[in-house]
Amino acid sequence: MSKEQSSYRQIMKATSIFGGVQVITIVIGIIRVKFLAIWIGPSGVGIIGLFNAPLSFISILAGLGLSISAVKEISESAASGDELRIAKTIKIFRRWVWFTGILGMVLTILFSSLLSKWTFGSSLYTWSFIFLSTTILFSEISAGQKALLQGTRRLKQMALATITGSIIGLFTSLPLYYFYGENGIVPALMITAFSSLIISWNYSRKVKIKKIDITLKDTFYGGLSMVKLGIVLTLSGLIGTLIKYLIAAYISKKGGIEEVGLYQAGFGLITGYVGVIFTAMSTDYFPRLAGTKDNHESNNLINQQMEIAILVITPICVCLIIALPIVIRLLYSPKFLGAIPMLEWVLIAVILKSIVWSMGFLFLAKGDFSIAFKVDTITNVFLLVGYITMYSFIGLEGIGIAELVLFFLGLLLTYYYAHTKYSFRFHLKTKKIILGSFLTAVLVFATLHFLERNILAYVIAILLLVVLSLFSIKMLNQRLDIKSILDKYMNKIK
Repeated sequence: MSKEQSSYRQIMKATSIFGGVQVITIVIGIIRVKFLAIWIGPSGVGIIGLFNAPLSFISILAGLGLSISAVKEISESAASGDELRIAKTIKIFRRWVWFTGILGMVLTILFSSLLSKWTFGSSLYTWSFIFLSTTILFSEISAGQKALLQGTRRLKQMALATITGSIIGLFTSLPLYYFYGENGIVPALMITAFSSLIISWNYSRKVKIKKIDITLKDTFYGGLSMVKLGIVLTLSGLIGTLIKYLIAAYISKKGGIEEVGLYQAGFGLITGYVGVIFTAMSTDYFPRLAGTKDNHESNNLINQQMEIAILVITPICVCLIIALPIVIRLLYSPKFLGAIPMLEWVLIAVILKSIVWSMGFLFLAKGDFSIAFKVDTITNVFLLVGYITMYSFIGLEGIGIAELVLFFLGLLLTYYYAHTKYSFRFHLKTKKIILGSFLTAVLVFATLHFLERNILAYVIAILLLVVLSLFSIKMLNQRLDIKSILDKYMNKIK
């Protein structure tokens, strides 16, 4: 097996493993919501949401983005093969994670009375917030353990930790809701966070490192590089959250609550089902990219990641474009069909997003805080202005158009910085895959959108989907040698 083929297989393997993890997590979430709806009703579910909102905000602020930024440092240390460096990086990271977890817990306790008044309008839930402060500590340490597994690329252990933690959390919390109703909410949230901590701790402790002594001073200064990148990620995340809130508020003001519902449901469909592919891919891609030795190696990996992303995501997006009326009826109701014109544009934008996303990780992997923040800020500002402007003129469909334009501009901007700073270039074969897949998707979109989904439009669209799928399978086979993989598994079964 060539080195290039091995790299393609690693990308596909990670996508398959964590795609499965995401699907299982979604199914567990659906089961949990179903039982909660029966046992504690809308008011109980609402209380959980009201608890989670301020706790998540404090966790983001106090966490300093370490669970993401540390992956880069750990990956670089692991790639170096220097056992002393690896041990030092992991020990510093673990101490910082404890610090951020305790900080979040202390902040929650100090502001518990205010959180109760701001969230529920009274101080009756002060003690609830004090007890729930432990969930921030548990969650931060758990996220830290998973970041350690991700950075050292122990994919199987990370997948098992995520799935096992979710399942145990489900079965330990459901009895509390059944027997105690709304009174079981606080202990259920605590035991869920604790279950995840125990499981992730069990897997991460198997990462063997050399025993070394590090002073608190060295711990502080040694973790600053992680914190700097983490703060950039935290600020970008908070700005993004604020902008999404402003957009939803504007839609509510101009179009009403129903329009907000269509907007939220539409993007919930994209992030909940197509977004899992990006999450699955990034789990292994980010640490691998952070561990590359030079621009040439990172350039090859980015092109490989783009090719796999395009070949996997484009047929899924095209299939969703064709099946939108059925999917929306199944997941929501016919009342949400008004989101289709917006979603058609957004699904085309998702294909461009896979290209921007693949390049965008380069800045994080290189620790280039200024460019990462600059690109995020520019795109967020355009997102706010573009969404509001297009919604004012066209309505919800305008948001979909703005999304497509946003990612096209994001592609140009990201490529400019990646090429200028790190000599990034598209490989010729990567360009051919991108153009072939994207143009086919656009043809499907145009056929359905402008022929108003009549029978002829569906026949043409399905034929194009078949051609696109065959093309994707052929290209994947050239890169992965699918036949040899199947033969290997068949031999194992025999």
